[in-house]
Amino acid sequence: MSLIIRLVPGGALGDSGDWHQAKSTYLFPVKALSRHYRGNFVSRLREAKKQGLLDKIPDDKFSQTLDQVMGKAWVVYSTKSRRF
Repeated sequence: MSLIIRLVPGGALGDSGDWHQAKSTYLFPVKALSRHYRGNFVSRLREAKKQGLLDKIPDDKFSQTLDQVMGKAWVVYSTKSRRF
């Protein structure tokens, strides 16, 4: 089993380089974050398959499985940011 950890700050840099504090205790809506993460992850798997890095998995099975994965809601665990 793999563990993936991402640290998301309580704000973001604007185009001018200024820091913008998050308007809530979450930087991104959890549902949107889940969809983005799922899409990014599956996209990277498809790219790895094109590059031949996952050649032991049959093409038809690979594509079918990823299509099923994209149809499912993913759970991305997110906690409120802490103020220090």
